[in-house]
Amino acid sequence: MKDLDLTSYIGEIIGRVKYKKKWAKRRNERYGIWGIVKIYLLCVAWGWSVSVFYKKLKNEGKLVRQRGKLSTRLPSQAQFYRRVKEPQFIKALLECLSLSAVRLLERIESEGVRVIIMDLTRLEVDRQYDRNAAWGHDSKGSFYGYKLGLIISGSGIILGCVLVKANKVEGNVSLKLLKLAKGVIQTAFGAVVVDYVIADSGFDSEKNYRAAEKDLRGIMICKANKRSKKEQVKSAYHRRYAERKKYPYRTKALKFSQSQTGKRLCFKRVTIEQVNGQIKDEPFRIEDLPYYVRGYRKVFVWSIGKLIYYNLMAYKNVMMGRNIRKIKEIAA
Repeated sequence: MKDLDLTSYIGEIIGRVKYKKKWAKRRNERYGIWGIVKIYLLCVAWGWSVSVFYKKLKNEGKLVRQRGKLSTRLPSQAQFYRRVKEPQFIKALLECLSLSAVRLLERIESEGVRVIIMDLTRLEVDRQYDRNAAWGHDSKGSFYGYKLGLIISGSGIILGCVLVKANKVEGNVSLKLLKLAKGVIQTAFGAVVVDYVIADSGFDSEKNYRAAEKDLRGIMICKANKRSKKEQVKSAYHRRYAERKKYPYRTKALKFSQSQTGKRLCFKRVTIEQVNGQIKDEPFRIEDLPYYVRGYRKVFVWSIGKLIYYNLMAYKNVMMGRNIRKIKEIAA
């Protein structure tokens, strides 16, 4: 696979986050966390495992350092594995994901985030090798593994992610996804400029409608769940009381979703389905977990690395004046 000069974009993202988040080294710590993050992201972009990276570094050290724009002083493989296990590593990766989205948003107008979309996608694992996952269910049926929650802009930029076990539902990730999107958008534009939040029926709850309106100042649009028989037999008075007192945000959002504008906006949910298809296809293949990626933490790190790679490829397209999501063509 081509390098595509992604090393310069990786260095730019890490340099900006490093300047913004000056995490000091601890005593007797020779290598900072940002060098570890750069090596990991280069392995993701080149399609190498860490062991392959160090093997090539041993045999072709000069070429690898030139390609990755790395210094001559690099941590050993044992030191790398030790630093990856620290909580700072995931924190640094999430900061890189947020800033990669910010860099993309700065290149487009604020109209690109007037509509944001969120959804969950499955990541299946082998039950024999990963005992930390769980059985779950989605629209395609039952599976064993995890669910990756994504929130994206209307143009397909990944704003944030959350990983949960497969037995969790949308309510466990929705508020965190909305908070992540708010932080990225405020960093890019200085204010929240969201008008609509689009999701599927699994996100249909009063707390999600309230969070979308209070935090993002936007209306959440999703296909409502079927009402239970107990609610259907209620009198008209009790239904009006529940709408006015118990579910005011949900009632307002559902009324808007039944309008012509709301029905038209619902079709924009196809964008996140397309993004889910892209990250599962070449060159990302996020659901094809290697044998050494087992357990919640490793799967989460793997997912964040792939999503950063996706945003960097989209950033490459923007710099080339191409469509943001025409990624497969430049990766061929």
